[in-house]
Amino acid sequence: MEWWIWIVAGLGMMGLEVVTPGGFILLFFGLGAAAVGLLAAPGLLGPLWAQLLVFSAVSAGSLGMFRRRMLESMKTPIGMDEKLADLAGAVVTLTEDAPSHGRGRAEYRGAPWAVHNVSDSPLGKGARARVLGVDGLTLRVTKE
Repeated sequence: MEWWIWIVAGLGMMGLEVVTPGGFILLFFGLGAAAVGLLAAPGLLGPLWAQLLVFSAVSAGSLGMFRRRMLESMKTPIGMDEKLADLAGAVVTLTEDAPSHGRGRAEYRGAPWAVHNVSDSPLGKGARARVLGVDGLTLRVTKE
């Protein structure tokens, strides 16, 4: 296979990792494809079977060595969940519309937040909403 196809495929997989939620999987396959492309460009990898072998080895090896460390570095610090849980019951002001069972934006103590309207009625910009809970960095809200 041509070396530039590996490079394009690798960059594509790394780009998809950025825009999809997940746990750092496509990134390592993208790195494997990019490594094969870089080795195939000067002719260091000949037949397709050798390219696929290197792609598999680099992808699986980097996945096994680095994925767990990357996931652990992204975890919420100890105690942060309890601090966010204290937001339950607070009142926020919407900065953009949030349709029924839809998403919007709100402000709480001067900071912008993503909100998920869990009620059956839409919330308009400027409306006040009560926080029911926190999912990651998204506040679950309902009409006050």
